[in-house]
Amino acid sequence: MTPPAFMQNIRHNKVVHQHVVFLSVVTRRVPTVPRENQVELTRMDQDIYRIIVQQGFMQTPDIPAILAACRRYALEIPLTDTTYFMSRLTFLATPKPGMALWREHLFVFLARNSRRASSFFHIPSEQVIEIGEVIEI
Repeated sequence: MTPPAFMQNIRHNKVVHQHVVFLSVVTRRVPTVPRENQVELTRMDQDIYRIIVQQGFMQTPDIPAILAACRRYALEIPLTDTTYFMSRLTFLATPKPGMALWREHLFVFLARNSRRASSFFHIPSEQVIEIGEVIEI
């Protein structure tokens, strides 16, 4: 599955960057995941990688530190020159069938006031580009 932020970047800018890393964070149902089991790196093509990070529910992912640790897999990522493309989901309450409208409004309120993903993942805000998407619930 291609990340929406990647697709929007290609659609609007009509460019694929020289080095691309798709990174996913999976929270497991254990308190902690040992460091040696946290990172799974796959080379998809020349200069295109997929990294899956597994963390326990008591751990907070530090993405720059994880990317720096990829050196042990022979993947050098210049952290000061890295740009992070992230999806920013905006939810819209609608009277469509499904959830009660008051619950949709509550969900939208909570989502709007939640912590930004870039902050949670310890990504420097000056290196983040958020690409928005509106989802009607």
